[in-house]
Amino acid sequence: MKKRLLIGLVLVILVLCACEKAPQNSSTPVSPDTISPDPSMVVPIESVPFQAQYIRTGGFYEDTFPKTQWITSKDELWQYIRDNNEKYQLELSGLRTEFMTAIMDYDEAFFAEKNLIFVVVEEGSGSNRHEVTDMRLMPSSMGRVSHLLQPSIRRIVPEVGTCDMAQWHILIEVDKQYAPDTVQLLSPKFE
Repeated sequence: MKKRLLIGLVLVILVLCACEKAPQNSSTPVSPDTISPDPSMVVPIESVPFQAQYIRTGGFYEDTFPKTQWITSKDELWQYIRDNNEKYQLELSGLRTEFMTAIMDYDEAFFAEKNLIFVVVEEGSGSNRHEVTDMRLMPSSMGRVSHLLQPSIRRIVPEVGTCDMAQWHILIEVDKQYAPDTVQLLSPKFE
């Protein structure tokens, strides 16, 4: 009987010790921003300077969005237009579209100093707009890729919108040093 009582008492103590709550500091909530990792494990992230244009393009091409693509030369730009004109109505016979007007300055001189990133998004309302808020560059160790680049895009959704779907081409200009041979482009992060 004493042996059973002793075993039961030991079990109760073990259960109570296992259920003890970890100390909490209620003044500091736990989030990724408040965790202090080992300094040797910190991944530096920097913002890349950029300019952006936002162009509503036609067409209602059924696909998965968003899409991202590097454009590093005038030839690649025109190849993109040839490959995607029917999908997005980038160029209409005899008419200058907003897209074609926007790309007029992307010539050899532009591509000598800069590259373009195209982000194509589809919205359930033509009233929704976008703003690129950041281009985040993060180190990578994936073979030839030394960095990852991710656009941060804020969706601007009005209280009342229209019922038309819309596809947008977001054209982001970055310096030539950020190129697909060493920088992998990630899908955008929407805020």
